Amino acid sequence: MQRYFRETRTSSLAGKMTRRRWSYRRPRRALDPVHPPEAGAADGGWAWMVCLGASLGHMLTPGYLASQGVLYIEWKEHFDTSATTSSWILTLPWLASSLFSLIMGPVAQRFGIRRLSIVGGAVAGVSTILGSFATEIWQLYLCGISSGIAMSMILPSGNIMIAKYFKKRYALANGLNLLGVNVGQMVFPPLIRLLIANYGWKGAMFILGAFQMNLIAASALFRPLKARPANDLRRQTSLEMEAMRNGGSTGSEGQDGAEENFLFLKVLTRAPFTLSLVVISLYAMAWMIYLSHLPSRAKEAGWSEDQGAMLLTIFAIIAIVTRTTHGWFVDRGYIGSFPLEFGALSGAALASFLNPVSDSYGFLVGCSVLLGASLGVGSPLIIVIIKGLVSDAEIPASMSWIVAAFACSQGTGSVVAGKIYDLTGSYVATYLTGGGFFAASLSLLVLVFILKRRQTGVPIGRKVPAPPGDPEVQGQITQSCI
Repeated sequence: MQRYFRETRTSSLAGKMTRRRWSYRRPRRALDPVHPPEAGAADGGWAWMVCLGASLGHMLTPGYLASQGVLYIEWKEHFDTSATTSSWILTLPWLASSLFSLIMGPVAQRFGIRRLSIVGGAVAGVSTILGSFATEIWQLYLCGISSGIAMSMILPSGNIMIAKYFKKRYALANGLNLLGVNVGQMVFPPLIRLLIANYGWKGAMFILGAFQMNLIAASALFRPLKARPANDLRRQTSLEMEAMRNGGSTGSEGQDGAEENFLFLKVLTRAPFTLSLVVISLYAMAWMIYLSHLPSRAKEAGWSEDQGAMLLTIFAIIAIVTRTTHGWFVDRGYIGSFPLEFGALSGAALASFLNPVSDSYGFLVGCSVLLGASLGVGSPLIIVIIKGLVSDAEIPASMSWIVAAFACSQGTGSVVAGKIYDLTGSYVATYLTGGGFFAASLSLLVLVFILKRRQTGVPIGRKVPAPPGDPEVQGQITQSCI
């Protein structure tokens, strides 16, 4: 109190200028460049920039690779090869990504997520640029394999960062993350046609490779989460304590180094998770069976190529709408992830079964709308469900397995559809097979739901009772995906 009166008396004698100095010398909150105030805040702030970077990764890797069908026609004519030989250029990136994704989770934990993703972005851009100088088709094979390896570095990294930064709004953020694939499917086909018309396919690939180099800047947005203050440990997870700048992990789950290195295999011991990978494989294969031959199905029905391409555009637009909106309802508890996924898979199966019923263009448009609405919800939501089946320490390994399952099935789905068409000479059996895969994935997901409920022993949406004397976990709610 004495110091307060002395300063007050000095202020009254010195006048207005001293009073200003007194207000200027009020203690201010120091800015720490190493631990900025919002650096470790999940569900907001920099988390949305991380979401943007992950979405750009999906746009410039799988979004671009899914649009290479435009380049496929040019490659086939330039190298004068068969359809099967040229199709390997489209398949090899997905198969390579499926293989290498299995090890990228542990690699990201050891060397750092941001570092791995930046290297992947550079490899993706360089691979496409080198492909523009190809003089033999085997050179495009090699570039495709390296592009797949780059995708295996980028996609798991983005998914892991989304899982780390978002808790309450994870369903919404994951939908926005995968939105990049749909944006790429809409943007790249007309862009590639424009570039080919002006610069040829080699010039088009060179420019597209330059676009992909922006993945380096997008990956730089993956700023590591910092440790929270001791009074905020209630909101802290083991992944948020990971020392990303040093490329290490904390081992807060009580695991030793050997267990962490082989965590990508240990996670397979969880029966619900393993079944979920089968669900993803069947789902992705059915998805590719439907979409890869949709323009050809429309042409067989007597419609033009432009009308067949319009069906894909309608699908992408509807998928964008549902992909950006469904997470809002899931995060706020209006509907659980499992029931909504059941509805999405049912809608996708119905669209596949109904596709061969009529050749009417309006009917095909209706099937595309139904499929877009279903897959726009189903693809991101299955990742939300799997996140609830594993522990925080197993998230990197689980994301690697998810990308591997998706990539493998997408790489083989179009081949399966082509084989079925060659054997039957009609797309009826092709789309019925795709509908059967959707129905099988739905049945297995119901089994996953039952196993998860039996393991937790907690009714859906109820609170988990906190241990006595442990207020930090009081009020913890089971995952909304249960």
